[in-house]
Amino acid sequence: MSGKKESYKVKIWINGVEKELETKIKINLEEIPSEASKYYSEENGMICINEKFFDDSRKVPPDSRFIIDIDCKGVITNAKIGDSNPKLNKYIFLVLESPHRDEYTWKSECLTPSKPAQGTTGMRIEENLEYVLMAINPKLGNSLEVGKYEVILINPVPFQASLGSLYTGEIQGELRNEIWTLLWKDTKCKDEFLGTIAKKQQDVKLIINSCTIQLQKHVQQALTEPNKGYQIVKMRHPSQWNLGIDFTP
Repeated sequence: MSGKKESYKVKIWINGVEKELETKIKINLEEIPSEASKYYSEENGMICINEKFFDDSRKVPPDSRFIIDIDCKGVITNAKIGDSNPKLNKYIFLVLESPHRDEYTWKSECLTPSKPAQGTTGMRIEENLEYVLMAINPKLGNSLEVGKYEVILINPVPFQASLGSLYTGEIQGELRNEIWTLLWKDTKCKDEFLGTIAKKQQDVKLIINSCTIQLQKHVQQALTEPNKGYQIVKMRHPSQWNLGIDFTP
């Protein structure tokens, strides 16, 4: 029916294996972009998402976004990385969750990835990052030393787990969480996430685990399993940083 969202069962393919989800998607088929036809089909009241939606060309890669400067008085300033900024040898990883609509565009009928945190989340990171770090550093005994740090934004699951480009309105959280968990467990996402951080292991000074609260435990467990001695702080997702600086248990 035109203009009305209906509930459909969802089936996805990951690594050639068919997975039928417990969570249904609420969607108006008439609102799905025509370009999306290569990624899904509707069969007997079920939305079937094919493997193209989760192939490597749909990954949103990590992004070196900011340089943080800590002076001798503990004052922290934040600036975006420009083309002329040198690469540094001290890193802070800001862990997000998975990319949504703002991190993709439709180009030549393909869902094309951009960079992490391109919408409201990115704006709130830029506005609040220095204040967040000024709250974190005393919590860590001021272990972040004087100097400049490169801040890297990374999604543990670099695919659009929400399927948000297929529907309008708010992101359907339960659907996203179920797909995110499947991708985390049944693909190389976890290993690639840990591998990206491990490549800079000796120079990683801080990891801020700001994954969505329902999924944060999976990321935290993965980061602590290797026993690499990372300094890890858990916080609410950056999309909520405008509400205050809150650490999560």
